[in-house]
Amino acid sequence: IEAYYRTDPKTIFENLMAQVQDMIEGNLGATGGTVTQNTVIASNSNGGATSIVATAAGAGNSTIRNTVFDGVGLGAGDAAISVNGAANAVTINNVEITNIGAGATGVLLNNNAGGVALTDVDLTNQVAANAGTALGIDAGGASTAAITVDAASDIDGTTGTVVSIGAGARNVTFNAAINAANNVDNVIDIASQSGGAIQFGAVTSANATGESVIEVTAHSAGTLTFGNVAITGFGNGGTDTAIELTGPGGSTGSVTFADLDVATANGAGLTASGAGLSVSATSGDFNITGGPAVNLSSVRALNFALTSITANGSGTVADGVVLFNL
Repeated sequence: IEAYYRTDPKTIFENLMAQVQDMIEGNLGATGGTVTQNTVIASNSNGGATSIVATAAGAGNSTIRNTVFDGVGLGAGDAAISVNGAANAVTINNVEITNIGAGATGVLLNNNAGGVALTDVDLTNQVAANAGTALGIDAGGASTAAITVDAASDIDGTTGTVVSIGAGARNVTFNAAINAANNVDNVIDIASQSGGAIQFGAVTSANATGESVIEVTAHSAGTLTFGNVAITGFGNGGTDTAIELTGPGGSTGSVTFADLDVATANGAGLTASGAGLSVSATSGDFNITGGPAVNLSSVRALNFALTSITANGSGTVADGVVLFNL
């Protein structure tokens, strides 16, 4: 006590202000970093928790920043960071996420009316390898505001799914390149896009063994664009397809690739089906073993240009290129 009262007034004031700042910003203590704004709930321990950090609807903007999240203990359906029902903008900045197990998610976004921005967000193997989904969007409810991932982010450090997007018509922009390897699930999985614009930059995948590298289902409207796509060593079964695109009858949606290079070890190259769905690529090379190289059925292939196609086939597979009812 005597030592305390001998402390100079300036030091006492600074210590007091530091405590006040912690209460305002929700300092994460041993975990490090800060969480700002009153719409954020933070926990220092993730044992048995469904989220380390969760945001909910409320006034003002929110920021989750400058910290490392270890996802040990998170189970199926849990997330390191969950933003659900936020009424205003949320920024996740300078965050590292590690040790996300199968069935869990690094960043989970659902039903947000405020925009969500990921800036310098990394999914790494610092503590343990990641096997879950890096970024999950709107599996439980469609957002109405834009979602962006900046070029400084690196979210492809998982053997699970890198990006999963559910039903909705919001705009989603990925400025970060995706460089994935040895994935056992779809690298990119998009279901039931009904509008808006989803944009990816370059996508690279090596030695994936899931059902697909890129799988798009029930694409009824909106635009989906990819930069240069390079897939090598894909497939562990002849029923697998590196890129699979489907739309319901009457689709007005479009899927566009810049350069599209696909090489499979045991699987088909690209299949696309669904009346009205538009599919295009400006250039590309296919070298396919174990299935058809290109199979287009009932879609609008208005500008689908490939430089070369090598279809090696396997077993009863005899068709290199299949075009039906275009």
